[in-house]
Amino acid sequence: MKVDGYDGRKFFFNTTVAGLPFRYLIIYVFRDGYIYHLQGCALGDDFNALLPEFEAFINSFRFQ
Repeated sequence: MKVDGYDGRKFFFNTTVAGLPFRYLIIYVFRDGYIYHLQGCALGDDFNALLPEFEAFINSFRFQ
């Protein structure tokens, strides 16, 4: 995938924190020898409803 024209990788994972289920969207962006980490996280049952907001953030992200 691309973020602001730079190569990136997208991962999803589930985990439990303090007995609550969470789902994460992690994006690693490779730029000028550095790796940048973008993240969206929500309670497992809410994640799919929030995914469009996470994706809108990633699509609008710009390096300065």
